[in-house]
Amino acid sequence: MRAPTKYQNGVDAYYTYMVVIIMSNLILNPISAIDKLIKHGFKRQQAKGIVDTLQELDLSNLATKQDVNNVKTELQSDIKDLRVETMTMKSEILKWLIPILIGQFSVTVVIVLRLMG
Repeated sequence: MRAPTKYQNGVDAYYTYMVVIIMSNLILNPISAIDKLIKHGFKRQQAKGIVDTLQELDLSNLATKQDVNNVKTELQSDIKDLRVETMTMKSEILKWLIPILIGQFSVTVVIVLRLMG
């Protein structure tokens, strides 16, 4: 791996990258994660602190790809149901609206004819 690039605040540019790399190793092998961080320029105390902090994270609410796909499927089904419901509501509205419009037109025609004659 290339040498770290320093940001203005002194943080190594690949800290975030390293966190991503070691996240999968933390649960299985924290010693390996510490060794990887040391290999990439961290002091042992820094590496241990990072690994300890990451191990304390609550990852129970993270979604897997399967979770995301399940939610996607559910949402697609819900959207389909809403489209069907919307079409049903449109037909119900038209069922009542057309007779009302015809009645209103008829009343308007009768009023205009009475006013003219």
